[in-house]
Amino acid sequence: MAFKRLLLIIALVVSIMFINIAPVYANVNSPFVPPLDNQHSQSDPGTDALAGQTNTPTPTSIPTPLPLDTTEEDPTQSLQPTPNPTPLPTPTPIPFTMAMIYENTYELREEGLEIRGVIPYINHLFHGGHEQINQRISLAADMKINAAKDIRARSIIFSYEIYISNKAVSLVLFSTVTAATTSTNVVSINFEPTSGFHITPYDAVGYDIIPLAQKILNEKIRLDPGTYNAAFDAIPINQAYYLTEGKLVLVFNQFQFVKNSEGAARVEIDLAHVHQNEITRAGYHQDVSEYMVRMIPLRQVMGALGYTVNWLPGSNNIDIFIDNVFFMRLTIGINSYVIPERKPQSLESAPIVIRNNIFVPISFFDQVLSLVTYSVDDRANIMFFSYSE
Repeated sequence: MAFKRLLLIIALVVSIMFINIAPVYANVNSPFVPPLDNQHSQSDPGTDALAGQTNTPTPTSIPTPLPLDTTEEDPTQSLQPTPNPTPLPTPTPIPFTMAMIYENTYELREEGLEIRGVIPYINHLFHGGHEQINQRISLAADMKINAAKDIRARSIIFSYEIYISNKAVSLVLFSTVTAATTSTNVVSINFEPTSGFHITPYDAVGYDIIPLAQKILNEKIRLDPGTYNAAFDAIPINQAYYLTEGKLVLVFNQFQFVKNSEGAARVEIDLAHVHQNEITRAGYHQDVSEYMVRMIPLRQVMGALGYTVNWLPGSNNIDIFIDNVFFMRLTIGINSYVIPERKPQSLESAPIVIRNNIFVPISFFDQVLSLVTYSVDDRANIMFFSYSE
């Protein structure tokens, strides 16, 4: 019995020794470990066991075991700052070209509505900005189709125009709807050429041009009421427009601004004819009454706009001329002005004199001059904008 126990112990020790010297087979598919010699068995013991084969592969030679890494881990290693990797170069935005446009042609019928024409989409923009643009295009087209269905129109036909400038890409989508009558509506999608970010007219030209554009339209209506729609009172927030080099073009639905337009009507604003004149906060007076009216130096602003200001000696009357033609008269201390063949009009505040300079309320310029607007920035500086045809 003792002899059998001794044999059992010896067998157990030999088994343990064999296990310790047996080679460890790495994953032969790992790219970090070189493949085993072709003479070695490459059977997967786990796979063989599943197949009912329990034989352990016996290599013809025992490979040298990989040396163990006995280097002690530095417990402070994880606290060391990781050096910044070399930054990858910033991708260069690709300039927008017509090659980035692809067209979807439609010719189908839905709920009795015939849908035809071409709708453009953008196939690539930097940082994937084209995806949002395409969503806006699809939404605009869907809204036009649904509106046509609501009035039981017979057909809707889509077409488009694209204008590319340094500051903006303008996609103008037209939809001509035929029901009892035929009319053309328009919507525009304007975006920055490389990123695809939505831009407004302010972004495109660098200042708030819409108030001045409204005055330009008002002047057209005043000069030619037979052509232009006097009921048009304000440029809507979603006004369609496009930008070309040096021009902002407003695009109107048929009959929206021009009474008998054939299709969409357009009004061009030549940006070279927009003039700017800044008055800093130190250059004007603000009264201390409860109204806090900004009083602006009359001669400085009117002179910059091409007018001549004459203060008649020995009186309080101020006459203003344009191209040597009398335009209007103001009187110091009286809050009204007179234009020939018109009734006197009230001012927000009477003209005043400070250190021999005539000051008028800021609203005077917007009220009296047809093609002049102004804006006040966050530092209280005032920028005047004027337009000359």
